[in-house]
Amino acid sequence: MMKHLINLVLLLSLLSCNTAKEATDDTKRLKDFLKEVGYESIFKHSTYYFLPINNCSSCDDDYKKFINENHDKEAVQIIICSTNARKIKLIVGKTIRQNLIIDKKHLATMKYDLLNNSIMVYQVSDKKVSNKYEVKTNELTNQLIQ
Repeated sequence: MMKHLINLVLLLSLLSCNTAKEATDDTKRLKDFLKEVGYESIFKHSTYYFLPINNCSSCDDDYKKFINENHDKEAVQIIICSTNARKIKLIVGKTIRQNLIIDKKHLATMKYDLLNNSIMVYQVSDKKVSNKYEVKTNELTNQLIQ
């Protein structure tokens, strides 16, 4: 019985170390990305949305709605990931938006591994990534942002 308990404690401690290391790696990658794109207020916002807008043409309306409703929220930083200037203009419009970064070089994907082909959300507290999760495009407009 004692052997099983020791194995369980050992396993749980290994898992918690892995989770902590992953959070540290996510924090470093997000911080380095924000520095490289010239963002001056690192971790000013509590939530970072990475939107890979090239993946789905039928999702354009969802992206537009989400950006229009949330670009001015102080807690939110939206990062548009696309090399297609026409598509960016279609989604974002011509108006300069606050809390919006355009990643035209796909640094978030290619260099910093912050997203793949889906929307990624990073939540930050105490200058560290505290949570990250994937959002499906059809669920994007359901995201509640204060």
